[in-house]
Amino acid sequence: MTTRHDGYESEPLFEAHPAQETVSNTPSAIQFTVEGTPPFAPRERVVSVGEELRIDVSALDVTPAADDIQVRWENGHVGPTYRVQPEDVGTTLRAVAIFASHDVEPLHVEVERASVIPAPAPSIDRSLISVAPSLTEADPDSSDASSVIEEALKEALGDHPAVHALSPQTFAAQELVPLLVAVDADAFSQPVDRVDIALVINGVIMQRVENIAPERLGSGKDGVYLLAEDGTDIDVYRAELTPPAGSEGSVAAIDVRGSSAGSEEGSARITVGVIGAGRTLALHTERGVTFKEPRVGRKSSVKVRLDDFTPQAEELSWQWLVDSRPVKGATTSRYKVRPKDRGRVISVAVLAQREGYLHTLVEVNLGVALPGDAMEYHGPDLDIDGEPVVGHTLSVSGFDPGFLDRRPSDIEIQWMRGQRIIPKAHGWDYTVTPQDQGQWLWARIIVKKRGYRATIISTSAVEIA
Repeated sequence: MTTRHDGYESEPLFEAHPAQETVSNTPSAIQFTVEGTPPFAPRERVVSVGEELRIDVSALDVTPAADDIQVRWENGHVGPTYRVQPEDVGTTLRAVAIFASHDVEPLHVEVERASVIPAPAPSIDRSLISVAPSLTEADPDSSDASSVIEEALKEALGDHPAVHALSPQTFAAQELVPLLVAVDADAFSQPVDRVDIALVINGVIMQRVENIAPERLGSGKDGVYLLAEDGTDIDVYRAELTPPAGSEGSVAAIDVRGSSAGSEEGSARITVGVIGAGRTLALHTERGVTFKEPRVGRKSSVKVRLDDFTPQAEELSWQWLVDSRPVKGATTSRYKVRPKDRGRVISVAVLAQREGYLHTLVEVNLGVALPGDAMEYHGPDLDIDGEPVVGHTLSVSGFDPGFLDRRPSDIEIQWMRGQRIIPKAHGWDYTVTPQDQGQWLWARIIVKKRGYRATIISTSAVEIA
């Protein structure tokens, strides 16, 4: 008898007709009896994924001797052997042996009872894990970055039995400089189908690359790949992990985890070391930063270029500030000074960026915002109308605000007696008093706009008789 189920083939016990074909349709008084203490009496045990369970039963285990024996598992499998599968974890496997003969009532005997737990976690050989700064960052203009990485791996794989040995080392780490992690597939004590690699900083996982596929180690050119001394291929799991900005002084470690379906997860942690300060962009001080002084109504600008930094920046961003407070939306290289900025300190922060480098912030103080230029009046000369006699009223004539080049926010009138201000004389009209007799009277119009210098327009003068 040979049976198949779910891809598994049972082992033949002996050639006989299936039990269901040998059982008579007529009820029989003959029954099987178990001889002595059967060796297959079940005792619940613990098994793990991957173990092979074998049921050892014989036709002579019962009287009369059975013509056919069939082993049925509770999960539907049929056959005397069964390999524990990942989906069995957490369940109890049970098997029943069915003894059958012609004219004998079939006998069902439980022959297996096993609790399933995950397979043990794979151990990881730390000596087959390489961690080094990425050489692509050391040579960002390399025309063949992939070959540079391969060279790094070759060097990292020391006198490994396959190629070179991987000696665990403590590498310097820097902010924003990627760490290239390579894990030889042979580092795992048993085959794995999932590998995760993570960057751990001060005990906290900061970055993780999950479910990494293995790569064949080689030049990648002309189909030529590195082989181990025994002629086998070398597979590695690799990832690039980058310490973030602000991690200077923290301790970096690499966490490697591997598992297969139905097994516990194995892990290993490699301490990289203290993270150093990242690389920065240096500003050329000999060039200097040029800017225009801030003045209300005018655009202020600061001249900073990408090539003002070493190495050259890839991006510049701007933020203008007034009294050290950011101005919403003022994020270009030019800023038009507002009237309300008058008398306040104007500055700008320029952020230089390049991949793999810390951001470099350049702050430029342009100074206090000066008032804008006074408005210009393009109208006719102003006169004084009325009879210049005590008791009579004089009036300012000829003024039209439409002749101003900007709209004013306020217009003020001030009557003058010679070079002295006449107190409380602020109207367009003025009544001559005895104190004015023999004096020259005139008026001035003071045109104001917030943030700008005042514009003063004077009338002609009249002598009071």
